[in-house]
Amino acid sequence: MLHCLGDRLKNKDFKEFATIFISTWKKSPGVILAKTGTLKYVFVDEFQDITDNRLAVLKIIANTERTKITVIGDPNQSIYGYERLSECGKISPASYYEEFTKHYDSESLSLRINHRSLPQILERSASWLVLNSDQFTNSRPEVWGVKESEAASWSINSYVEKIQPDSDNWIVKLTDLLKEKKPNGKPYQEIAIMFRNSNELFRGYDKIVNVLGCGIRIRIQGESESFVKTREIAFIIREFMAHRLFELLHLDLDSSFQNFRKMNQHKLPVCWDFFLWDVFHACILEYRHERRENDSFESLLRYVEDFTRKDDGQLSKIYHLNSKHLSDYKEETKVMLTTKHKTKGLEFDAVMIPPSFSPMPYRQAFEPVIAPIDPTFNTRVEEERRVRYVAYSRAKYRLVEFPWKREEALKAGISNWSLDHEGTKLRGKPCSPGLEKFMLDYVAMQGVWMYNFIDSSVRQGDVVELRPNGESWNVVVHNQKVGFIRRNRTENGRLIRTLPFQAGKIIKGLRVSQILVRTSSETIKSDELAKEEARINNKKFEPFYPSWKVEARTRGYSYIVDFAGFGLEVPSPE
Repeated sequence: MLHCLGDRLKNKDFKEFATIFISTWKKSPGVILAKTGTLKYVFVDEFQDITDNRLAVLKIIANTERTKITVIGDPNQSIYGYERLSECGKISPASYYEEFTKHYDSESLSLRINHRSLPQILERSASWLVLNSDQFTNSRPEVWGVKESEAASWSINSYVEKIQPDSDNWIVKLTDLLKEKKPNGKPYQEIAIMFRNSNELFRGYDKIVNVLGCGIRIRIQGESESFVKTREIAFIIREFMAHRLFELLHLDLDSSFQNFRKMNQHKLPVCWDFFLWDVFHACILEYRHERRENDSFESLLRYVEDFTRKDDGQLSKIYHLNSKHLSDYKEETKVMLTTKHKTKGLEFDAVMIPPSFSPMPYRQAFEPVIAPIDPTFNTRVEEERRVRYVAYSRAKYRLVEFPWKREEALKAGISNWSLDHEGTKLRGKPCSPGLEKFMLDYVAMQGVWMYNFIDSSVRQGDVVELRPNGESWNVVVHNQKVGFIRRNRTENGRLIRTLPFQAGKIIKGLRVSQILVRTSSETIKSDELAKEEARINNKKFEPFYPSWKVEARTRGYSYIVDFAGFGLEVPSPE
């Protein structure tokens, strides 16, 4: 789509791409045909993530008579049905496979031999799928003992362990996994702890740090805003790429970036997450496979922006594929805290699934309860089971699960489930990452001291406290203000609460999820849109950019400290 429409998609959200493509085809098909002509071959990966709009795009570019088309995808790994639902489509992928088969008169082939996991792990993973009415049995892996001979003399008797949760005893089990060895006698290379969403992930991180301290190397991979908007990657774009966007890429791009890193990393604050630099380096290594002769630095930047627009784990996949080729790669046990959706396509030596506290069927905190009479209820439940199948089947040698009340409800699939009042008091209220809750330009409107403090002292995983400020809250890290949140925001003329907490309460139990960059150009553009909206509705308008401090304007950007977790309400001292 980018190849065909170019600048028409500039500054557009990834979700808009297909709609703009289809609209252009209907109005000016020559614009697209001039770029594509008649394609001879089309290959589509991850077809289980198809939507109505994406299927419409496919029908446009892949002619039924002159194009040979191949799609590959496992419907049992369809876990983005909410995207189809947002287009008024269906959560289940079944009808999309049927429509493709009918439209292209296609032949279906199945790949069913699993080379990743031990048989017990495959059996336990598949136990979630047999509960669904949509039985995609042709894509379900057969329980082949591909790894059984490798594990024949292993001292571990049970590759799959089911433990009833007692408070947060999964943290104790983590210490056991860190001591275990693979069948070859080496420690696990990576242990993944998988959560349903970022709220649970940062609550888990909070518990690990409080119980085990900071002696474990932990990587956090939660739901996120754009990768290129993070503090660390924005620096690379400014200092390594921005002044040379139109230069042709060097053949030695890999070593050029390594030299840049050597020259700059030691000058930057220790609170920065340089693992993100590893991920960017992996992107450079991956780009070599798609690089064309006349590609520029802008081409590389667009490549990174394009595949990171969708928060679907592609970055993790690219990192894992290229990690061993990074200059500072070490053979050591790493613990990754991740959401289940981010793990598709990945594999780990050991996987642990703590109990979930999220509503079932899954919904955001402010969304209404989904009743069993809702026509989407059953398909939502079935997708939740596929999410668990994907998570379980990432394990190669060891799977440890902690099924609790939500898992029991998911297995039965007959009713809603959510934390009761006592459970909420004990664990807190979920607070998701996301910029919609912030006064976005707050840091730019303060003195340079706030920017400097965030830049030099705030890291992912730091404790966040929300302190009352009238009906709103100050965001506080290390006893310093780093942001401001209004209790309510306006959307389409409606007043919407930004957080689920009671006004006037101190909120604890949250952690920094990301440090993001807010540019002056974004604020100016936002002001222009707001001005036009105010003009249409005959309302007063006050721009934000004139309130930016001189230092922030000169710099051209400021920071936003995002956070997530389960927030506990504490009475504010009189």
